Amino acid sequence: SYIDSMQKIHYGSDKIDIGAGLTYSDLIDSNSLYENVQVMAEAAAETGDQQVRNRATLGGNIISPDHVSDLPAAIIAADGVLIAKNPDGKRRIRADDFFQPKHEANLSENELLIRIEIPSLNGTVGESYISKHSPGSRYTTVGVASRLQIDNDQVTDANVAANGVVNHGVRLESVEAVLSGAALSSEIIN
Repeated sequence: SYIDSMQKIHYGSDKIDIGAGLTYSDLIDSNSLYENVQVMAEAAAETGDQQVRNRATLGGNIISPDHVSDLPAAIIAADGVLIAKNPDGKRRIRADDFFQPKHEANLSENELLIRIEIPSLNGTVGESYISKHSPGSRYTTVGVASRLQIDNDQVTDANVAANGVVNHGVRLESVEAVLSGAALSSEIIN
């Protein structure tokens, strides 16, 4: 059933399907998710406190995205595709197109977010999510997610996104352009 599939992670040869009904704790506790999409697991671990992570679902959080939410940047950096079910079938929405200004998501009233597809990467992959929190509220003031493919100490593909800096998660294309094709060095990393 759709409900059961929304509460599972499926690892295929070319993609990872992450059910929208999984809690943040489910994401954090999945060793396979850390091994395959580390940036998603790290962003989930930064969200709220333990009580929130135990109850809040991936889908529930991202269908009403707040600019301080941690997961939008991670989903964009992972080149996620969000799958919405509607009466006519399913719709595939690129993460770059899903997160809209002013806490909006590119989701129609008759659609239900059922899963997120993340492409599997082969070879050496470097991933990370880091954030800075407001001392008073613990909300993320800025978060940056990256997912890099590396071959012989050279970045062959770079995906970098941020949240908190504008009113929705955004891809940092200028940063991606600098990193793509660059040789890994302390200068390029810093």
